[in-house]
Amino acid sequence: MFGDDDATSTEFLASFLAPSQEIIAGVIQARDGYNAIATSKAVAKVKSRSRIVGANASADTCAAPEKADKSGNEDEINTQAPLAQGQFNAVASYIRSLSS
Repeated sequence: MFGDDDATSTEFLASFLAPSQEIIAGVIQARDGYNAIATSKAVAKVKSRSRIVGANASADTCAAPEKADKSGNEDEINTQAPLAQGQFNAVASYIRSLSS
């Protein structure tokens, strides 16, 4: 992405974390509040941010609740949202490991 400049790559990836952590917290808050539409919208934001940093597995996981929202399947949204959180946590751990 940035050639041999590891510091710039790490800084770019780290800039993904803070806003994304707020969004993923919103996913869980919306899900816990049984608000399927808000859950889906928040997951869509995480999906987009994940694609930007190349976290395609996370983005793919986030696509499931978004797809469930389009079909009106609230149970599937609520089932898939924690999976999206788990994938995000894995990405966040990896990014943090680059800074250590």
